[in-house]
Amino acid sequence: MGRARQIASVENMDRILLDASAASTDEGEHLLLDGSAVNTDVGFFINTEIGTTEVPVNNGVSTEHIVTNAVTSTKIVDDAITPDKLDVVSQSMSNRNVIINGAMNVAQRGTSITGIGGAGGQVYTLDRFGIFDGNTAGRITVAQQAITDLPGFQNALKVSCTTADTSVAAGEILTLNQRVEGQNLQRFKKGTSEARSFVLSFFCKANAPATYVAELFDVDNSRHVGRTFQVGTTFSRVEINFGTDTTGAFDDDANRSLDVSIFLHAGTSFTAAGTLQTTWGGEDTDARAVGADSIVSSTDNTFFITGVQLEAGDTAGTSNPTEFEHDFSFGDTLLKCERYYMRTGINGSNGAIASGYVHTSSETRYSLRMRQEMRSAPGIGFLNVSDFFLQDRSANRTPSGLGGAAGKDFMLVTGATSGANTGEGSNLLSGGSSEVQLNSEL
Repeated sequence: MGRARQIASVENMDRILLDASAASTDEGEHLLLDGSAVNTDVGFFINTEIGTTEVPVNNGVSTEHIVTNAVTSTKIVDDAITPDKLDVVSQSMSNRNVIINGAMNVAQRGTSITGIGGAGGQVYTLDRFGIFDGNTAGRITVAQQAITDLPGFQNALKVSCTTADTSVAAGEILTLNQRVEGQNLQRFKKGTSEARSFVLSFFCKANAPATYVAELFDVDNSRHVGRTFQVGTTFSRVEINFGTDTTGAFDDDANRSLDVSIFLHAGTSFTAAGTLQTTWGGEDTDARAVGADSIVSSTDNTFFITGVQLEAGDTAGTSNPTEFEHDFSFGDTLLKCERYYMRTGINGSNGAIASGYVHTSSETRYSLRMRQEMRSAPGIGFLNVSDFFLQDRSANRTPSGLGGAAGKDFMLVTGATSGANTGEGSNLLSGGSSEVQLNSEL
């Protein structure tokens, strides 16, 4: 078969080569239709060439020959672009964000958590996000804040200083963080020669310009990396590629392997090195928060954040973040959150939580299948025990106490009572502000 092709070069844009050869090369007989006006008469003419070769620029059509927006989906033949022709980042365009509730839409514990600071340890706020407090004298409130100034997002996590700390002790620290299971991090191939980069992005703003530190801390191998970022008074996107780490693989289990943190306040124990550790390396505590301002330096200070995303980039460490990946629905996000924390019987009005029976005249027993399997067997908490009811055929009884044990997907509750009839059926009801809380956080 013969071939017809336009010769891809700037000077030959108006020349069409008709190739009568059957070979895979351009050797053979050619008819050259030339419509160019350079050094010729205007108009087409036929030029016969034997045994010549026309080589396109750069051995093909390069980006310099394609007009912006010229290639659209309607111009691409079906099935012409297959996954193996895409780079590794483009092949993973769904379920790429390892951060849960990054749009700050779920707040099962409440929309405002006050008085954080001074107690030490982790305090969970909006679902999956916590504040780690290292005994600071300052106090903060963390709230779910409705926003209207960032298209595509309805909520942000807001940190407000309510008590200032102007005399900072060396060991003080406040970080906003999310802890991630090792089995959710295997895509990064950390600790191997094929390690992929960690690409973090989020939108943030504050009451005034400030500098904070974003950090990834590998809990399994005591390694970390940090970068400073600037926040202004309007929402802007922070984009950080932390690079790859070929040392230390994440454990492949349901335990805590990575802390994604923002240092909002730190004493000299975390800043004394004078230089932030900006490449992956072994733990150097006094190089973790160098350059970070303090959220508790003034009660005027606020910090808003939403659209938090951590995804795997390329092996070269040059990837930019992709557009924020919203979950399909609020229900999808809630289900992910309930793997770690779940509430049932929330502010019910004699709403049934579980069914059971009267085991003895002083004890009732109930079983409950959870909505989904949790990360691990959870701790059980009963809020406002006096608002629960133990309902049998004779009466609604107020329990003198509630206890329980749980596996990852079921719960057994026992109620302390008196005067119940052994063997009768019984229901556990919630009333007032009572609820059952199941906690399986990292």
